[in-house]
Order: sequence, then structure tokens, then C-alpha cells
Amino acid sequence: MRVTNNMMVNTMMHNLEKNLTRMSENQRHLSSGRRIMRASDDPIDASKVLRFQTDLSEIEQYDKNVRDALNWYQVVESSVAEVGEIMQRGRELAVKAANGVNTPDDLKKIAEEVHNLRRQLVSTGNANFTGKYIFSGYQTDKPLFNEDGTYNIDITATEYTKPPRMSLLVGTGETMQISTSGLNVFGMVDSKGAYDYMLTDSAGDQMIGNKSAIKGRLNLKESLDSQNLDIVFNGTTYSVNTTGLIGTESSPINKDVLVDRFKTAVGGGAPLADVAEVYYDDNDNLVIESKLEGNVTIATASPNFRTAKLFTGAVASKSFLSGTFALEGPNADYTTQNLDVTMSGLGTFDVPEVVLNGEDFLLTKDKVVQAFADAPLTTDPTKKLSEFADIYFDQNDQLIIKDRRFGAETLTIAASPGFNPSMQAGSDTTEASVSFPRFGFHDDHIASNQGELKRLPIYVTYGGERKAVRLDPSVNIMTVADYHTALQNAVDASFGSGKINVTLNGAAPNQSLQFETVNTPDGIVPELRIEHIKTKRSSLLEDMDGFYNALMSGEQDAVQTFLGKVDAHLDRVIAQRADIGAKVSRMELIKNRIADNRVTFTGMLSESQDVDMAKEIMILKNAESIYQASLSTGSKVACNQFFAFCHVESSRVYVFFRAWHQNVRSDASHSIY
Repeated sequence: MRVTNNMMVNTMMHNLEKNLTRMSENQRHLSSGRRIMRASDDPIDASKVLRFQTDLSEIEQYDKNVRDALNWYQVVESSVAEVGEIMQRGRELAVKAANGVNTPDDLKKIAEEVHNLRRQLVSTGNANFTGKYIFSGYQTDKPLFNEDGTYNIDITATEYTKPPRMSLLVGTGETMQISTSGLNVFGMVDSKGAYDYMLTDSAGDQMIGNKSAIKGRLNLKESLDSQNLDIVFNGTTYSVNTTGLIGTESSPINKDVLVDRFKTAVGGGAPLADVAEVYYDDNDNLVIESKLEGNVTIATASPNFRTAKLFTGAVASKSFLSGTFALEGPNADYTTQNLDVTMSGLGTFDVPEVVLNGEDFLLTKDKVVQAFADAPLTTDPTKKLSEFADIYFDQNDQLIIKDRRFGAETLTIAASPGFNPSMQAGSDTTEASVSFPRFGFHDDHIASNQGELKRLPIYVTYGGERKAVRLDPSVNIMTVADYHTALQNAVDASFGSGKINVTLNGAAPNQSLQFETVNTPDGIVPELRIEHIKTKRSSLLEDMDGFYNALMSGEQDAVQTFLGKVDAHLDRVIAQRADIGAKVSRMELIKNRIADNRVTFTGMLSESQDVDMAKEIMILKNAESIYQASLSTGSKVACNQFFAFCHVESSRVYVFFRAWHQNVRSDASHSIY
């Protein structure tokens, strides 16, 4: 093969460029400190780098959340500590006031200090961190107290027994509750209001669909020994043995004992436990829940066991055929069998049995499903079975043909040796209802309490939404009928017309409320829950007011009573401080773990992404030596090429001048002659 000078020069230039590119790459690594600048540099390590960077970003956010939580808890802890200090000072004043040697003027001076302590308690209860009120639970945009010391937030059974909390994400799948309920610090007076005589909380937290129950509260701090707690279940009376059910303030009736008495109540020769579940729910309500499905009649005869009647309703379901479909053997030859499917209201779909011969050919599940899916409607072949039904094999290898319509539709198919399915009928939506038959009220109750009924909302949960339903304050409400109309209008305004019906049960003068969902869309759970505000009063502030009034009136017995109460408040505050301290300790551990994780992931990121400086410098020096050598070698090739070029060009110049000279001489001789 002939090697020309041009070939040598081109090869030289190509190698020079390669060496220069390698040097440029090394210099880029050194100047940036990064081994991977593009995904193409190292696809595997590049994916690791992206993952580590994501992990570090998450760690930084977790660290921010933990620091915010620690700052939040610092404010909460100092505020709770301040409440404790105020109550301790209140206790000291009570001891001083109870010594029996104070003059009326002395007591009034003590009362003035108590009044200022109460005002400080309200101020402390409204403490905030970055504009969020720390004791208001999830309602952080509202201060806990009004100026008069009443609660500014709405307190239903949910807020009291299961107060919603604010949470922060402090790790992968790990959350930490950071809010402290003001109710746990300042207490609650479960006072009776207008709604307490009209309804009770309706939650059945452990109930599943299509079940009935009654629920309510019994006072476990009083004697139930002589009360009639019998339960009427579907017309059968179950007698509850109340012997020995005696409770006091210091020794309430044991819940487990009470539950067992209801379970063992006998009716018709059988215990109540055979037909009903008896338990306390998460809101501390005694629940008697039917084991039977449907709207079952359950009632109690006790005037003190004031219950709500619940029916959860049931979501609509779909009809379907199911059975084993033979894919091989003599029964798998469907060419002589009838697999046509008939659907009520639609007609018959003609399944092509000719393509389903599992005796002579391989028959797969996919082929079976496709054959049924493509079956045309006999009255309109453009319509296929797959448009109206879902066809599939379930995890038990049963062929399922499920109607896409909700309700009790009918699907039929002729029995055959290879496929003899059974049909499960669907059902329509069963609406949920809540009634309060033990809470009758009359016109006088409405007229005398219309101000409170307008001021305080009830909370209704429907379709996953919990809303405060408030009556129109401009409407005059004097009778039960007026209230019923105003309540229905308020419910419609909150959820839309035709979603929840409010009706009156019973006859005047005592009538009761019933709520029922209507027109719940198919496939949606008909959820319904009713709650009312339990209180607006703090037990701590109430006791401080009682102490103040006792000092102003000189009642020594009331002062002594406050001493016992203040100790209970101090115990509650101490318990909250201990709970906060435990959470702060956990936060500190999480903070340390996050710091360790940051170091670990930063090291792994550096290992995958950063350049080894010493190694890269050696590579660069080696590349420079190679480049210098290639330049040296290339210069020799270029020099030879240049001399060859000069030789050729000089020959051409010689020939040119010689020809020119000859021409000049010829022209000169002609001019002489």
C-alpha cells in the first residue's frame, strides 16, 4: 500500500486532536472538581449521582422540618411552663387566702392578683409562633380564646376525644405530630347547651357498610343499679342485669364490666352478643351494633342512655357471573356448547364458540376473554359485550363477567359442561341515616334558645367533607317547624340541594330530628355524621373565676375547694410538659440522625461524582507528555512535507522562467530585424 505525505499529515492531525481533547477533558475535571458532568460520562454513576442528590434534597427538607418543629416546641414548652407557673402562683395565693386571718381588703387584693393571673392565662393560651396559634390544634389561624376567656374554636366530640393534629414529615414515611391541643392544657367544661337536648354525636367509628347501631354515653360516675338498660332488638327485648353497677366520682363503673353486661343480656333465650357487637368507640361512646346487614330496629328503654340511631347505608354494587372455565380436555370443546350471554335490558350477546376448542387446540385465558369481549349484540352487531361488561379471570382462575351497571341487573348464560357459572346479583345504593329518637324537643325549647341555635353551628360530614352548618341569623325561629325549615336550608346551602334530607319524627309537642342521605351517586359510600359543639368553656379558667368570686365574697369553703382543683390542673400541665419533653427528645434524636445521614450521603455523592485530584493530575501530566511527543513527531512529518512541496514548486518556477526567457529572446530578435 502506498503511503502518501497527505495520509501521514492527516493521521498526525487526527492524533493531535485526540490528545488535545483528552487534555481538555482532564483540565475540565480538575477545574470543576467533578468526574461526571454529563450523563454520557458514566451512565451508571450518573444515575447514582441523581439519586444521591435527590436524597440530600430530602434530607435538607427533613432537617428544616425538624428545626421548625424544635422551634415550635420551644414556644409551646415555654408557654405550658408559664401556665404551670401561673397555677403554682394561684395555689400559693389560695393557701394564703385559706389561713383564716385575712381581712376583706386582703382578700380583695389577692383577688385582684388572681384576676390578672386569669388574664395572663388567656394571653398565654393565645400564644403564637410565626403567626400560627400553638394551642388551637389544626385551626392555627384562630386564637384559642376570646377576650372573655371562652374558647374561640369549635369543640365537638372529635376535637375533644381525637383532637386533629398538625404533623411534619421528618423522614421517609415518618411523620411527627407537633401540635398540642389547648384542651389538654386548659381543660373543658362539658356544659349542657341547646343542642344537647336535640342530638348527640353520631359517629360509629368502627362500623362498616350496611349496618345499624345505637350509640350514646352513660354516666359511669353514678349508680345504674336501679335503671332499666334493656335493649329492644328487632322486636325482642334483651334484659340487662344492672345489679352492682354503682359508680362514683372517684370510682367510676368499669367500661369492660358494663360492656359484658350488655353482651350477656338475654332475650328470647339467647344473649345479645349473638346478634350485636357491643363496644366503646374512639369517641368514648357505647355502641350496640347489629351483626345483621340492613336497617335493623334497635332501641333502649333507659332515659339516661340517650342514643342516636345510626344506619351506615351501603355502596351500590354490580351483578356478575363467575365460574370455572375449562381450558383443556373434552369439556373444553365449546364448538357444540352455547356460551351466549343475556343481560337484562340489553339482550343477548352471541359468543363465537367456534374459536373456543380446547380439546384439539391450545386454549388460553386471553383467547377466552377476547372471544367474550368481541361477542356482538344479536339485535345490533355493532355493539360488543366488552362495552357493557368487564371480562377477566380472577386470582382464583374464575372467569368473571361483571355488568358495568350498578344495581340488581340480571346476567344469564346457558349451563354447559365447560362453563356453568353462578350469578351474584348487585344492589342499589342504600342511603345512610342518623336519627335522634331519644332527643325530643318542642316549640318552647326552640323559642328560648334561638340565639344559641343561630350562633353555634352543627358539623355535618357527608361524602368525605366535614362542614359547619349555620342557620341564617336573619330568620326568626320560634317553633320546631321554623327550626326544621331553617336547618334544611342551611344543609342545602352547605352541601347542595337534594343531598341530605332533614325530617322531623314523632308528633308535637316532642319531635326529634332525622338526617338521611339522598341521591348518592352509584359507587360512592353514603357517609353521614352529625356533631354539635360540646362546650365553649375552659375548666381551668372556670375554676379561676370561681376562686376570684370566692375571694370577693369571702367564702372560705370555696377557697378550700379551689386548692383541690388547682392540684388537678397542675397535674395535667405537668403531664403535658412531660409529653412535650419526650417529643423534643425524639426530635433531637431525629435531628442527629439526619446530620449523620447528610454526612453519609454527601460522602457517597462525592465518591460517585467528584474527581480524584492526585490521579487526575498524573493523567493530565501523562497526556501533556504524549501531546508534546505527538507535536514533535508531527513537526518532522510537516517539515518533510514542506521540503517536498518546496522542491516541486521550485522546479515549476525554473520551467516557467526558462520558457519566459526564451520567449523574451525570440521577441527581441524579431524587433532587431
